[in-house]
Amino acid sequence: MLVSLLGAVVWRAKESRDAAKQREQMVLLQEIQLKKALPPPPIPPVPAVTPMTYVAVAQNMLFARDRNPNVIVKPAPVPPPPPPMPDLPTASGAMTFNGETSVFLTARSGGPQKVYRTGDTIGPFKLVSVTPKGIVFDWEGKLVERRFDELKPKENMLAQNTNVSASAPPVASSQSVVSVAGSGSTDKSSPGADTGVGQRTCQVGDTSPNGTVVNGYRKVIAASMMGQSCHWEAVK
Repeated sequence: MLVSLLGAVVWRAKESRDAAKQREQMVLLQEIQLKKALPPPPIPPVPAVTPMTYVAVAQNMLFARDRNPNVIVKPAPVPPPPPPMPDLPTASGAMTFNGETSVFLTARSGGPQKVYRTGDTIGPFKLVSVTPKGIVFDWEGKLVERRFDELKPKENMLAQNTNVSASAPPVASSQSVVSVAGSGSTDKSSPGADTGVGQRTCQVGDTSPNGTVVNGYRKVIAASMMGQSCHWEAVK
């Protein structure tokens, strides 16, 4: 039985070896099926070299900025704003003598009141003309027109002008050309301070009638652009 069992094992091993050789031969003798390979895509043609292709390179060269045709123009600096116009002088009155109109003006910055005529300057302003409604000034080549009521001095300025010394120019009210006494005389019916144009002003409280002659001066009361005007003129 042992010999029979050993013989069966040897026979089974021989069958397995023969089967393995048979499978090996079948694999080695099998014909390989070759697949046809697809041809590669065509290579795109190389474009021709043109100068326009390198325009960007030539224009943006760091060492040759003059090649760029686009000239960068720097914007002009913004001019500073014009200076604001200073305050106009105040007008206290006006009078007409021999066809020429004079006005009493006081600078806003301070100073005495003076008589100005066409063409005179007061601070940065030049008196261009006096109209029935107001005054035309020239400031840096620009005409500035204001009405008389817009140039009327404030109450505090009028109070200061009434306290000026006797040698200061006369102060005129906004309604009529009158003045405080400049000669120190207590007679209100006599001529006041000299205006510099051959006339004298009327004092406050002067109630003498029109045509009164005192000390070689005749009293003249007339209607003006700013109301009733009063002055003394020399008797010729």
